[in-house]
Amino acid sequence: MRLKFLLLGCLLGRGVGAATDYPFHAMLAFNFGMDVTQQHYLGSSDKDIACGISDPASVGDPSLDNACTPIFPNGTSISGNPNAGKQGCSLGNYPPYVVNATGAEDVQHAVAFAKKWNLRLNIKNTGHSGERSINPGSLSIWTHNMKNIQYHERFTPRTCLSNQTGMAATLGAGVQDGELFAAMAKHNAIAVGGENNDVGVVGWATGGGHGLATGVYGMGADNIIEAVVVTPTFDVLKVNACQNEDLFWAIRGGGGGTFGIIISITVKAYKMPSTLLMGINVSPQNHTTTKEWYSLVAQMHSEFPRLQAAGIHGYYTLSSSPISFSVALMQYNGGNKSSDTLLMPMQEILRAANTTVSSQFTAQWTPSWYDLVKNIPLYGSTGAAHSTRASRFIPRRAMKDTQLLARTLESIMDPDSLSGRGVSNPSVSGTMTASRIAVHNALNPAWRESGVHIIITQTWDDTLPDDLREKAIHDMTFKRGYALRQLAPDTGAYVNEANSYEPNWQWSFWGSNYPRLHAIKQKYDPDGLLWCHNCVGSEAWTRQENGALCRELYVLAARTCRLLWHQKECAPLLSRSRWELDATSWVYGVSMICALIPFVIGGSKEIPTLYLYSPAFLMGFLGILILVTLVPFNIPIGIDSQARGTPLRPFVYYAAEDFIAVDGLQDREFRIRLNLRYDSSKAFRRMFLFLTIWWILGISVYLGCGDEAAAEGIRKVMWVTAIEASTTIKHDLETFHSTSASSILSGLTVIRTKCLRASSSSHYFYTMKFLRSSLELLA
Repeated sequence: MRLKFLLLGCLLGRGVGAATDYPFHAMLAFNFGMDVTQQHYLGSSDKDIACGISDPASVGDPSLDNACTPIFPNGTSISGNPNAGKQGCSLGNYPPYVVNATGAEDVQHAVAFAKKWNLRLNIKNTGHSGERSINPGSLSIWTHNMKNIQYHERFTPRTCLSNQTGMAATLGAGVQDGELFAAMAKHNAIAVGGENNDVGVVGWATGGGHGLATGVYGMGADNIIEAVVVTPTFDVLKVNACQNEDLFWAIRGGGGGTFGIIISITVKAYKMPSTLLMGINVSPQNHTTTKEWYSLVAQMHSEFPRLQAAGIHGYYTLSSSPISFSVALMQYNGGNKSSDTLLMPMQEILRAANTTVSSQFTAQWTPSWYDLVKNIPLYGSTGAAHSTRASRFIPRRAMKDTQLLARTLESIMDPDSLSGRGVSNPSVSGTMTASRIAVHNALNPAWRESGVHIIITQTWDDTLPDDLREKAIHDMTFKRGYALRQLAPDTGAYVNEANSYEPNWQWSFWGSNYPRLHAIKQKYDPDGLLWCHNCVGSEAWTRQENGALCRELYVLAARTCRLLWHQKECAPLLSRSRWELDATSWVYGVSMICALIPFVIGGSKEIPTLYLYSPAFLMGFLGILILVTLVPFNIPIGIDSQARGTPLRPFVYYAAEDFIAVDGLQDREFRIRLNLRYDSSKAFRRMFLFLTIWWILGISVYLGCGDEAAAEGIRKVMWVTAIEASTTIKHDLETFHSTSASSILSGLTVIRTKCLRASSSSHYFYTMKFLRSSLELLA
C-alpha cells in the first residue's frame, strides 16, 4: 500500500517536496489540520479521558500542544473562553502526520522514511510523557495499538544463563497499566505499573516508573528484563543483560523513544499479594496558624522513611483549598497487628496535636491486590486544564530536619497574587514508593535515597492572559521550584513528572549517569533522528520559535549578536533577574573584598606607588581571586550556576563558564553542558585545576619580574587558554592535559631560576622562555 504524504511543519535540514509517495504497506497516516467545526467535546468522564488517551496525537496537558481546547458550535471553548471560535485553531505543536505502527516492520519503514527526508521522529503511546510525546513538524510513530500481552510461568532472557528464570510477562509497546494488571490477575500474578490505569507501561518504565507496588517489588526500570528495539539504523535488536548490554542499561531509566523505538518489553511478574490499605486524613482547626500546620505536616514526613524501611509505602496529597493532608499507605502480605505497631508513632504525633488539628485513620484489607487497583478511577485533564509544576526528590536525611522542611512547605504552598486571578492555589502530591535496592541501570541514583518525591502543581484554563500564564510558569520554576532545590540541592527530579523548564535538567533527571547515557545516544543515534524535549542528547539542538531545530554553534552566534544588538532588553549574563548574582560575579566580589583588605586595615609596609587601577594591583587581585577559588569551601548562598552548599570551583572554570554562556535571554544550554561535564568528569575537573595553577604561576612571574612586555605576553596566553578551555567539550582532553602539565613544568623552571632575585636582563630571558615553551605547546 502506497500512501501520499503532504509534509507540513518544520524540517531539520533540507527541504522536502510538497508531496511524496512512499511505501508504508499496512500503516495508516493521519493529518491533524484542525477545523473549529470538527472539534468534539472532551470532559472529565472515563469515556472522555479514554478518548483523549487513545487519540493519535493528543497529550494530557493542552499547555503543550499550543493549539486550542475543543470548542462548542457556539464558539465557546469547554473551559469557558467565549472568543475561542473567533481566535480559531492551528496545528500548534501537533505532528502533521502520525504512523499507526503495529509491529517492527512498520516502525522500520517509518524510520527509513524519516531518515531519507531528514525529519525528526517522535514516539507516542498515550501522551502521558507530555512535551516528550509531541513535536511540531515531526513524523510521529504511534505505538498505541501494539497490545499483545504474553504471560510466562518461567522466562529466561535470550542467551542468558538458565538460572536467570522466573515469572514474567512480554507486552507490546501500546499496553497500558490497567490492561497489564487485568492480564496478570488471570494468572494470580502482578507486574509493577503506575497508579493511573491509563498510563502506557513502556514509557512509564523506561523513564523510571513509580507505582503502587514499586516500593516492594522494584521500580519500573528495575523490572525490565528484556526488550525488542528498532534502532535509527533500522536494525531490530533484542536487548537484555547478556546481549546489547549498553542499550539495555540505557533504556532502563534513560527514557523511551530516545535510543531506539521499543516494540516490546518483558517484565518480571510476582505472585498476587494480599493488601492492607490504610488512610490518614488530617485537617487544621479554625484557630490553627500556618506555622503550626506545616510544622505538624513536617513531623509526619519525618516518620515516612521508617515506614518505608518496614515495607509500608504510599502516596499523599497536601491541599491548600481546602487545607488538608491525606495519606494513603499500603502494606503487602502483612497483618493488621504489625501495621498498628508501625503507625503508632505517627498516631502519637497527631494525638499530641489534637488541639490544633483533626485526624482520622482508616484501614481496609483485601486478599487480592488487583481487587484494590481495578477500581481506581481514571484521571486526567484532557482538553481542559492547563498546568505548571515543579518536583524534587527529597532525601531521607532532609526529612529529619523538620524545621527546614516546614519552612519549605509553607513557602511552596503559599498562595500568591495569581491565585485569585485565574490560577489555582498550589497543591502538592508526594510519592513514597521508591525502591531502595540499587540495580545496575540508568535510573537516577537519587531515587534510592529518596524519602519522598514531591510535585507541586497549579492549573488554569485558556481564558488566562498570556502574561499571567508566563508569570505562573516563571514563579513555579524559579520560586517554588527553587525552594525545593534549596531543600535538596544534590538530588534531582523524576523525568516523567518534571517541570518542562527544569534547570540543569541533565543532572536533575539522571545525575552521574548522564555522561554514559549521552555516549550511548551518540553510538546508536549519532544524527539525532530521535529528538524530544529534555531527552538525552537533545541539547545538541535548539528549538526555534517556529519549531525548527538548529545546531548549537549557529545558536551561539545568533545569541551573541542578539546580546550586542539588544542590550537594553537583555538581562545580566547568567542571571535570572537584574539583581541576582551569578557565579562569576560572586567569585569576583569575594576576591575583591579580600584584595581590598590591605587598603582598609593597612599593612606593615607602605607601598606609595600602588593604586587600585595599577597593573600590579589588578594582577594581585587576580592572583588572590584564583587562590580563593582553589579552596573548595561550600558556598553559603544559592547562585545561578550552583546550589547552596556546593563546593566553590576553580577560577578558570568560572572564566570559561562566563565566556561560554553568552546569552542574555536566559536559555542556559551551553552553561548547563559545561556544569554537567564538570560534575561528572574527574578528568575535566583536573584540567581546570591544572589551568588554575598555571595562571597562578604566570601571575607570580609577572609580580616578581615586573616586566610589562612579559606580563602582556603572559596575559595573552592565559586568556587564549581560557577561551580554549570553554570549547574543550570538543577537544581531546589528553592532549590538553599534557599541554597544561608541560606549561606547569615551564613555570616551575622559571621559579627554580629564582627570577625574583635575577637581574633585569636574566628575568626577562627566563620569562620569555616560559612564554615560548607555552606557546609552542599550544600551537
